[in-house]
Amino acid sequence: MDDFPFAIASDKAVFSELDSKDGGVVLFKKFDELRNDLEGDVTPDAIKKFVSANSLPLVVEFSHETAQKIFGGEIKAHNLLFLSKKNAESEKMIESFKKVAKEFRNKVLFVTIDTDIEDHERIMEF
Repeated sequence: MDDFPFAIASDKAVFSELDSKDGGVVLFKKFDELRNDLEGDVTPDAIKKFVSANSLPLVVEFSHETAQKIFGGEIKAHNLLFLSKKNAESEKMIESFKKVAKEFRNKVLFVTIDTDIEDHERIMEF
């Protein structure tokens, strides 16, 4: 949880501007829905689970930076899509992958692996 900047607000103007409410928890992000609102009880465990579940995109691109989040996270089921980003159809395939990922959010982690990157050869051996 230390990796996430956070703020606490008590000003009604802030609640109005952010379309939030007093006591609410909102996660702002730069991908997918751009924000998620915690529903249900606001407890430390609920907040931790909420942030963990929503802090990754629906489809995560594998890299050295994301590897720990992918394989060290709470979701142990992974759907891996191996593709060449040089392929003209790759964006279309990723969009289709995202549609399915929405149905399995918080159950299965959907990961793309660019086969053009030499460092990814070890993953393809498995």
